[in-house]
Amino acid sequence: MEPTVADLIFIDAPPATVFDALVDPNEALEWLDAFEARIAAEPNGEFTIVREDGSTMSGVVKAITKNEGIEIVDYYREQDGVRRGPMTLTLELHPKDGGVFLVVRQEGLDATGEGWEEYAGAARAEWVQATVALKRRIEQI
Repeated sequence: MEPTVADLIFIDAPPATVFDALVDPNEALEWLDAFEARIAAEPNGEFTIVREDGSTMSGVVKAITKNEGIEIVDYYREQDGVRRGPMTLTLELHPKDGGVFLVVRQEGLDATGEGWEEYAGAARAEWVQATVALKRRIEQI
């Protein structure tokens, strides 16, 4: 089994609302705490986020299905000169009771690299923070 971090959160909004927030660069600026976002929501499209803390997330959109999710491959995370990847980032939407469960999964963490356990913990914490920010933004709480 490849090292993976994952998180799940319920957002009280229709799948279309959540999906649009995932792929809209202006929305990503807010919920990912970024100052630059480029998201081409199509196969082979660019995914690049430059966060306020100076870190970057980048990859290539492999698959995208409206209101269902997006898969980003060749996903790299770089901060303070340390680059992690390539990994796969998947954001899946699962409708339930008028809202949606958002599942975020980052797979393929390099378990042989130095400090990978710390990175895995930090990556999971980062996705928890981002998805809570997304939930708050969409639900206006």
